[in-house]
Amino acid sequence: MFCGIVAAENLRNGNRFQPGFAFPAGVVRCLVAALTVKGALRSHKEKEEMKTMLRASLILTMLALVCSTYMFADPPASYKGCAMCHGANGEGKAAMKTVDFGSADVQKSSDAELTDTITKGKGKMPAYDGKLTKDQISDIVKWIRTLKK
Repeated sequence: MFCGIVAAENLRNGNRFQPGFAFPAGVVRCLVAALTVKGALRSHKEKEEMKTMLRASLILTMLALVCSTYMFADPPASYKGCAMCHGANGEGKAAMKTVDFGSADVQKSSDAELTDTITKGKGKMPAYDGKLTKDQISDIVKWIRTLKK
């Protein structure tokens, strides 16, 4: 996206720079082209505009990377015991009457409530205190949050 903006800006200014497609080398070439036009900056205002576009592009790129990590996260390794009743992807099993972790009822629970349920158990669900560490339980709660529908 950023390279396309830079290419359009460069063509407008008469610079025939063609951005590369390799990352990060392509991004570096785009940055160099964005900040220079025929070896010199056109104006302070244009330089500041390009810096603003660069910052916005970098923020969007980092946000996309972070979101993709959480939105498509696999269950933590410690979830394997839970999968027998709650399903491999936390969708629940109707035959066992277990809840779907993505449901509104589960998602409206606080992290503390979910941690307490996993630690102490609830109804037919056994307690996992001593079977899972606090970090493992925390990882499961974080993963459950990624399942919101």
